[in-house]
Amino acid sequence: MKHLHGRLSTLRRGYEGFIAATFVIVIFTQGALMGAGVNITQPLNEKRDLAIFPGWSPSMYGWARWTEFFEDYLNDHAPLRPMLTRIVSTGGYHLLGESINPDVTIGQDDWLFFTNEMELGEFRRLRPLDKKQKEKFSLLFRSLKQWLDTRGIKIIFIITPDKSEIYSQFMPLRITRLDNPSIMDQILKIAHDEGVETVDPRPQLQKAVERGENIYFRYDTHWNQWGGYLAYREFMGNARKLLPSIAAVLEVTDTSKMVSESRDLLEDMGEPYGARQYKTASFEWPARGEFTVVDPVQSPGAPRIQSHINSNSQLPRALLYGDSFSAALMPYFREHFSRLTFVTGSTISSEMIYSEKPDILILQVVQRNAPTLIHKLESMSDMFREIHGVIPSLHMNHGAGDMMVDPNTFIGKGWTTSPGSPASGYMAYGPYERLEAGRWKVSFRVKRGASSGALGFVDVACSQGRQVLAKKSLESRDFQAPDVWKEIELSFEVPGAGVDDMEYRLFVEQGADLSLDTITVSKDPPDTRMEAIHP
Repeated sequence: MKHLHGRLSTLRRGYEGFIAATFVIVIFTQGALMGAGVNITQPLNEKRDLAIFPGWSPSMYGWARWTEFFEDYLNDHAPLRPMLTRIVSTGGYHLLGESINPDVTIGQDDWLFFTNEMELGEFRRLRPLDKKQKEKFSLLFRSLKQWLDTRGIKIIFIITPDKSEIYSQFMPLRITRLDNPSIMDQILKIAHDEGVETVDPRPQLQKAVERGENIYFRYDTHWNQWGGYLAYREFMGNARKLLPSIAAVLEVTDTSKMVSESRDLLEDMGEPYGARQYKTASFEWPARGEFTVVDPVQSPGAPRIQSHINSNSQLPRALLYGDSFSAALMPYFREHFSRLTFVTGSTISSEMIYSEKPDILILQVVQRNAPTLIHKLESMSDMFREIHGVIPSLHMNHGAGDMMVDPNTFIGKGWTTSPGSPASGYMAYGPYERLEAGRWKVSFRVKRGASSGALGFVDVACSQGRQVLAKKSLESRDFQAPDVWKEIELSFEVPGAGVDDMEYRLFVEQGADLSLDTITVSKDPPDTRMEAIHP
């Protein structure tokens, strides 16, 4: 072992010397080429726009920034940069077994793994969910299930295992695991306990690996077509428990075709020269319908929405919120639904649910991103209002302050200002909802910090904010102590035949230190019918 370590050290020193010499030669060569006006830049699959030549600025600050922008431009447009990058990538990959990208790990038997902080942390079981996180997931799954039940919509939830989870035997031996539960196991259990139908494809996928079947791409982070098919079979078995009208699973008829393997991890490594290509099985299945695909052009950064409309209009409808792993499921899923709408890169939207009118809502997330499901679920303002009678401050409009993370708030997040706030303004206002005529009560869950004296006020308004129906000033003496939540209540009368633009507002003075959790609106006195809906 000591002898081998010495040989590797010698190899490393030789490689580093070669790279240094090559770097010097390339710098002088590309400098000459750029001076001669030669530009042979080729993109490196970096999924971004290349830097542009910066404009001139006469100020000292502008000059300092100009040098930064010029360095970015030089790095992107140096003519021999792609070649130098691939030389470095190739040497590290073939000689040292190392990746130039810290998020890509070279495993045993030439398997590549995406190991960013989230996936590596999940693989090693470093940060299981704590008590507060588990309570929040319970609240969100329970609320969503209840909200969908009132509309006759089923829900099914699937977590796609990370590649490192299924092929752990090929992960480097130096990457060890702690004796903690995985976040995937924790979230699936919470969802199941709250009555959500869950799908865990790991047992079937691991059996396939034991049979010698290849279900994930060797040079890519995704499962291949066969892995997606196995997960689909497991999924449909559970989905048919919820909707018996769903047709039986599609059976494979031809596994003879071969296609080139996907290679996103090689691209992330700078595509080293001489990387071997592997093959993976492709196949056909008996299609049951003809499809129209509605794939509107999306603006940059907007959610991707794609609808597959089946010629068989008698099938149920589905709405799928997923990620890139859902792409391998879509060819099978769409055979079972008259309309299947696939949404990526978006929080879960009640407006989308209203417009699509699905019979079943499908949630899919890859294991490493499972904790981010919280952010998708907590955006459902209609759900919180209908099921719990509250409006989280995160869902209000804001003219002052910033979001805060606080496990003692209703959804783990609220809105806050600080003593350094530069100006007064409405910390929260809206939601411009309709209320029928009669007596109502609104409660603001607020706490103060170290500020003293006048802090601001809460009020209720309508008619585009011009008609104030109730108002209460806030001073530090109104609170028992700093950092203790208190309910500030206002009773008000909605006039006439009701209003369509009711606002509940919290105004803060300049420099005031206030935090807002939720706003609760109810009948005053309480309507027993509302209590039956929101116990």
